[in-house]
Amino acid sequence: MSSPTTSPSEADIKADLIKALTIAGAEVHRIQAGRRGKMHLGGKGIPDLFVLWGVGVWIEVKRPGESLSEDQKKVHKKLTDAGHCVLVVSSVESAMDQLCFMRSAFYDGKVRQA
Repeated sequence: MSSPTTSPSEADIKADLIKALTIAGAEVHRIQAGRRGKMHLGGKGIPDLFVLWGVGVWIEVKRPGESLSEDQKKVHKKLTDAGHCVLVVSSVESAMDQLCFMRSAFYDGKVRQA
């Protein structure tokens, strides 16, 4: 974990988010883009996580203040154009807030349609 005076690393945020989502009962799929000898399951620009928690959501984790690469922008646009939801988050709190909002909207819509 990072010290209180520095922002957490992307890896720390991602690990904490995976833990929080798993505790909450979500199914979390970590996507490896093939860097640093990791298995290649995606391509350049693919979001870091795919989460199933009532709704399916792609999540890109960034350190506070960091922005998306051009490859990430292109892939995120393709995903959203295809009807997928993509979140870009820089904290566990932000991710959980957005996911809880999406879940409640999803379930409210299901109840209203019934």
